[in-house]
Amino acid sequence: MSATSILHKEPLIKTNSVITKPQMAVNIPSFTSIKTVQISATAPTAAVNNESIVTFRFDAKQLGGRVKAAWVRYTITNSDASNEMKCEPVPYFCSKIEYFANDGTSLLYTQRDDTSFWEVMALTPEDQQSKSWRQDLNVSAGYYHSHDQHKRSVQRAYRLPLITNPLVLAREHLGAAVGDIYIKFHFQKCEISGNHDDVQLDDISLEFEIERLSADDEKQVLSLKNQASLHRFLEPMKVEYASQTLTASTKSTFSLDSVVGDCPFILFCVRSATTVGNRLKTVNLGPTATVDIEDSTGRSIYGGGQAVRLDLIMKHLKSKHFRNPEFIEQRNFYVLPFCDSVQDSFAGSKHGYFRFDGSNYKLAITPSAAGTSAVQTLNCNNPANDGGYYKLAFMGDITDSLAYNANATAIKAALEALPTMLDWQGAPLTVTASDALTTDATLTFAATANPQPNSEKHQVQVICESINDGGVAEFTSTSTTTLGVPGFTTGSYTVSIYPYLYRRLWSKNGKYKVDNDI
Repeated sequence: MSATSILHKEPLIKTNSVITKPQMAVNIPSFTSIKTVQISATAPTAAVNNESIVTFRFDAKQLGGRVKAAWVRYTITNSDASNEMKCEPVPYFCSKIEYFANDGTSLLYTQRDDTSFWEVMALTPEDQQSKSWRQDLNVSAGYYHSHDQHKRSVQRAYRLPLITNPLVLAREHLGAAVGDIYIKFHFQKCEISGNHDDVQLDDISLEFEIERLSADDEKQVLSLKNQASLHRFLEPMKVEYASQTLTASTKSTFSLDSVVGDCPFILFCVRSATTVGNRLKTVNLGPTATVDIEDSTGRSIYGGGQAVRLDLIMKHLKSKHFRNPEFIEQRNFYVLPFCDSVQDSFAGSKHGYFRFDGSNYKLAITPSAAGTSAVQTLNCNNPANDGGYYKLAFMGDITDSLAYNANATAIKAALEALPTMLDWQGAPLTVTASDALTTDATLTFAATANPQPNSEKHQVQVICESINDGGVAEFTSTSTTTLGVPGFTTGSYTVSIYPYLYRRLWSKNGKYKVDNDI
């Protein structure tokens, strides 16, 4: 098969296409309202901490209109009367959520944790991501860690917007011609700090923004629904490789044999661990990393003979493909686009794609060369501090007080807990301290950080509260003694690959069917 034969483009509008939205064909007066569906009559309180699979169903006819927007609302109580807890962002409450129709016999769509997080952040315009919006999603402004602590003995609502799945994409059908929708939640441990057994799930609800119709108009829409109708949407597959050795400056390939269908883009990320608390610690592949799609002979397909630099895609094509370019650059979720616009592909546009047919195509990743760690030295005026306390400051955030003899582990933990360290571009900034601040000490930052904390504004400063040497007050200064160069560290990683495939959602007489759109 030639390189050109697997890269396709189709016109945005085809006159003979059945992909037509019924509400665009007729004038239907309506008004908008909000509908809440409590889908858990009895709260499965232990579902989260037991990593349970919980299935609910609801009758879509009770919606009484077309769905314009939808959210899953989790109501959770921290039942610990003594301690606060911190949970991961809401998309990571479940490893996946499955949606079924036709009395639970037809799987419509699978929503995954990584892709849910990425879709919500990348496809929601930055100016719409308010503080309250992030609070509902439980995500910080830097997209890495949770928004805030969950107070003890407090009930709190968390929300996950459903922006790309069939509950929204099939809005012409829901609420009129479809009966029960079955939703299966695959819960996973999501508590980062505190006691996981105290995560109590009180309720799961669906919240809908509904476009309501008059009785006559409802009959008109029903007549359309009883005809064959088709909607195109995207669904992410998951191909994961655990315990893979990735070596700096060395190409690694990952088989995509299991992927069959038309793919507008691939999302992928690399982690050193996938356990709770580590799911957002994605690894930066370095400033010169490359990516390609290769055939069974190792021939470059995507790059046309030469692998493509990831920084070109992630820095210079981000505004074209995404509504929130800052998120794309801030977090290490990499995208390999085959389409004209990732945004438009979610709306059903099939304008460019790669056809995977099981013919031993591979994703080829070559990380950057090994980097050089930035090193900062905390220069002490006194030769041997023997009392008092001090604090450390980094880009405006300040640690709690540390004793003069706090060891290297305590210094590391205090610094790495600062929001400015956690929200460092790409991945949380990690550091190793040489020793206690009884005398000069060095701070060595991970070489994987991109960018490296080389500038003066990125220097850690010491706030000398009462630290002293025999009563002589300490005065310190900070200097950057080694300029860092970002790179990649050879090691064992998990590589998670999400090829998005075009699907067709058929509806006739209130029945659904999903298949590949090839």
